[in-house]
Amino acid sequence: MADSAKLMGPAFKQKVSAGKTDAKPEIWSDWAKFEKAIADYEKAASGLAAAARLDPAATGAAVKALGESCGGCHESFRKPKEQSYKNR
Repeated sequence: MADSAKLMGPAFKQKVSAGKTDAKPEIWSDWAKFEKAIADYEKAASGLAAAARLDPAATGAAVKALGESCGGCHESFRKPKEQSYKNR
């Protein structure tokens, strides 16, 4: 997951806010916040990998941190499910 985080920024470099996308325009209007969200996700994913490898007792907390980083980005930068192109 941490490795895939490195692909997120480049995947969104081209602005696509119309058509079949659930991306909000805020990705491009607040690019610095989007990049920070990606960095937070990468850090949380790396933390989960380390916890699973080194401290299994800490894995639950690391999973929670990863989930929070996902939600933090999705809440700001992904359209709500009811606005999804998939529901049209």
